[in-house]
Amino acid sequence: MAEAVYKRITIRETLQDEVRISVPRLNRQLLILVIIMAFLALGFSLFYVWANQQKVSLGYEISRLSQEEQALIEENKKLRLELAVLKSPDRLEKKALQELGFVAPQNGQIIIVR
Repeated sequence: MAEAVYKRITIRETLQDEVRISVPRLNRQLLILVIIMAFLALGFSLFYVWANQQKVSLGYEISRLSQEEQALIEENKKLRLELAVLKSPDRLEKKALQELGFVAPQNGQIIIVR
């Protein structure tokens, strides 16, 4: 009976030694895991902030470009109107007669080609 008690004590001491050895390993592994998770969380947070900043920046750029597009459309309309005025036959005839010294054609000078 003394042997059984002696073996129990030895087993308990051995288990306590194993527990003491494994606890620091567990703590180190847990600490490493927590540090890795913290870095991952920090990385995801920074990516989220960067993505939102990009979204806001692109929104402002789209707004600015939309306003620029509207201004260019208006300028294009004005230029098309100016071109139509400059190409009008009445204006060209008036300019030719008054400024360039052209004369109106006589009846015999007009030839119609069909």
